[in-house]
Amino acid sequence: ISGKKEPEREEKKIIAEERHIVVLGTAAAGYALKKIEEDGEVLQGLNSQFVKIEAEKIKLISGENFRKMKEIALENAEDVRIGGEGGIFASLWDVCTEYGAGLKCQLPKIPISSLVIELCEDGDTNPYLADYSGSIIAVTTKPEKLLEAVKEYLKEKMEEKGGETNRNNEIYENLLIAEIGHLISGPEKMIINGDEVRSLSPEY
Repeated sequence: ISGKKEPEREEKKIIAEERHIVVLGTAAAGYALKKIEEDGEVLQGLNSQFVKIEAEKIKLISGENFRKMKEIALENAEDVRIGGEGGIFASLWDVCTEYGAGLKCQLPKIPISSLVIELCEDGDTNPYLADYSGSIIAVTTKPEKLLEAVKEYLKEKMEEKGGETNRNNEIYENLLIAEIGHLISGPEKMIINGDEVRSLSPEY
């Protein structure tokens, strides 16, 4: 018999719904980075300035920056995990399973680069199911603090790098980081897109 008291039902609800999900990095980050490095033909068919800016947004959350952002997440979240080959939906399912909780996720809030959309369309791939390695999912009770810390770090790195002010401003104003939803008590795992609500399932 466990000596730990089981929380009351209402307490469980409060605990679950105080846990927000923050994503650092675009959907299909691993898929996109691989395409950028390997598939020049696809990129040649796109506007060069568009490709350059969108690729910079994706690459900004990689390498040393990725490692530092993971450290920041660990300081400001209770659960931090790296995305995997199953895509962001698989990662969200794993989070819910770990917590024994449901989910309310706003699909439009999931960061996704315009370049990722182009690359996934070209490869007939669902960006929410594509390789998500290279992104971070954090479960936190203080999402604003986590996002602000990441923004401040990335701003400093961009200032160190220099470059065109207008381009840097555009990248900074559209960073691929966001709070996308929160855990809930109960089994429902909802992906919400306006008036449409779909259920997340392990098949994802």
